[in-house]
Amino acid sequence: MRCLSVAGLDPSGHAGLLVDGLGIEAAGAKPLLVAAALTAQSSAGPIALVPVPPDFILRQIDALLEDGPISAVKTGVLFSSENILALARFLRENPTPLVIDPVMKASSGFSLLEEGALAVLSRELLPLARLVTPNLNEVEALTGLRPRDPEEMAQACETISSWGPEAVLIKGGHLEKPFDFLWFRGEIRIFPHDRKPDRRGTGCALSASIAGRLALGIGLPEAVAWGIDWVQRFYLARGGGLKYEGHETPI
Repeated sequence: MRCLSVAGLDPSGHAGLLVDGLGIEAAGAKPLLVAAALTAQSSAGPIALVPVPPDFILRQIDALLEDGPISAVKTGVLFSSENILALARFLRENPTPLVIDPVMKASSGFSLLEEGALAVLSRELLPLARLVTPNLNEVEALTGLRPRDPEEMAQACETISSWGPEAVLIKGGHLEKPFDFLWFRGEIRIFPHDRKPDRRGTGCALSASIAGRLALGIGLPEAVAWGIDWVQRFYLARGGGLKYEGHETPI
């Protein structure tokens, strides 16, 4: 099965398409990587960004479709409203399980979404998603809420899901007691883990690995659990200092 990532190219290899490829391949799917933005960056983060024109994004996807169908799609940095609109049109015409990582800013604070594009993302792309994976800052930008506990996270997830996504996974890796929070069709699951390392790319790796599992036809809660477990083990192996108990706790 083939899984497409439409995201930004990070030449340093710390985030974006290159990390997405690792996550998709680890999940057991074939990675297809389409650039929506080109960046100049080091391990510290981006210093410049140039969006890829929307017609060329679609040209890349059309070329990949010549080799066969796409079983799932993951989006990361799209940057412009035009890119979001073009991808939304494509997905409405070619329905495919979609995982959205609503990337807005780099950890350095560099903007990865142009002014006005968040409203377009919420209106045009989120309704097409099976899963949206915001971090706490992105939840606040989307909803105005800054959740700190499961009750507040449930409230934020209900708001986001009301726009159309089937599921929402809030990444709480920087909470005092870190956990990721999954809302799926009104059911809640909590995935506790140790604090994430101060390293870029964990969100990219997580959303991409989940999309890869969805491409294989695996159910969404199971795909999320697998992705969280893989990210914890992957970054531990790379010296991230993480461990994960490999369990989920329903509420």
